[in-house]
Amino acid sequence: MDIHAAGLARGPWQGTDPTATRVDGHNETCHVVGNVWFTSYHTRPGGTRHDVLAVRWGQEPVFLLNADALAWMAETTLRPAFQIRLVQALPWEQTLTAAELIAHLDAAGIRLNTQQRPQVWDALAIAAYHAQTGMPIVRWLLSDDANVYTWDHRRPRAVLGA
Repeated sequence: MDIHAAGLARGPWQGTDPTATRVDGHNETCHVVGNVWFTSYHTRPGGTRHDVLAVRWGQEPVFLLNADALAWMAETTLRPAFQIRLVQALPWEQTLTAAELIAHLDAAGIRLNTQQRPQVWDALAIAAYHAQTGMPIVRWLLSDDANVYTWDHRRPRAVLGA
């Protein structure tokens, strides 16, 4: 992890490419990350935006409701009234683990369906990644045009860049 962190700090851009791989008979994804100074390989259960963020961050993502998260959610299909419910249910500018996020949503009676969950979790996790200071934030991410690297394929916006 030290080489990975040092490589991320070394330059403003990173290249990435996920590749399907088998580990002990199970399908997983190898995320290749690098630039001219380093290359690192990270095997994860999948190639979701959550997995990509975990590789960049070097940890499982945490979640944060702030202005950045609201800007991300504004670009989703989440209804404005639903976004207001989220703002009322979640603490502002407080980092939450996945278990804490679920507890807050449950306490507010908010049940995320299969379309809402990735939109909410991604927005909150990306906001937390951008707000953290422990790992260098990737400014420019070079990749193919897979949906995990953009928010909306009709209007590409880098997910992990600042």
